[in-house]
Amino acid sequence: MKQGQIATATSCRAWTTERYLYLDMERYHSLKEAGALFQRNVGSLEGLYGEAVSVRCEALLAEGLYDTLGTDLHNERYADYFDSFGFKA
Repeated sequence: MKQGQIATATSCRAWTTERYLYLDMERYHSLKEAGALFQRNVGSLEGLYGEAVSVRCEALLAEGLYDTLGTDLHNERYADYFDSFGFKA
């Protein structure tokens, strides 16, 4: 989803939410109430996508909004990154 697009529960059944920094917490709760499922990315909390995403991830975690955990493990670069934290990819 890109900035300017409208996220709906029907268009986003499960998605990594913390990288959409233009959404506010009210919108996250609205989507959750509409049935959206939120996936936390391991790299987001560990800082792979920057401090702002890490902070947002912590806030969503504190609000209890996550349903699942993912790795975003698409290639060897990510495998090396996760190995550096003790995850075995």
